[in-house]
Amino acid sequence: MLNKMWYLDYRRIWLPYTVRPSHTNDKVCCILNRNYQPLSNITKYIGSDTEYNKSSSELFGSVVKFKTDPKNFKDVWYRAYDPYEELMIDHTYYLYNDSIKSKRSYFKRLTKLFSYQHELLSKEEIEKFYVK
Repeated sequence: MLNKMWYLDYRRIWLPYTVRPSHTNDKVCCILNRNYQPLSNITKYIGSDTEYNKSSSELFGSVVKFKTDPKNFKDVWYRAYDPYEELMIDHTYYLYNDSIKSKRSYFKRLTKLFSYQHELLSKEEIEKFYVK
């Protein structure tokens, strides 16, 4: 069952893939799917930095504020690395990569992520962090 799920559009669209902090507050994050789209704005379009091109209504439900900085969450993230340099590529926290190991532990880590104290932001609050 788990193997089949990873190859369906369901995973690419409905499951969190990355948590990307805003440029102004590391505790405020947008949750994106594998297509790099906010979970609350479902589309098959694949793109990057798209949370900054959305209205607060489109982002509502995908933006959370954690009580503590998510980069310090233990045993939650799989980081993206450049294969040629051992450096982080961007300011994004990944919940899985294409490895079998990361996929097997995905739901455990996802549950752990949301066990950290957080709150959904209102449309007005989202505008302060994402809407240009």
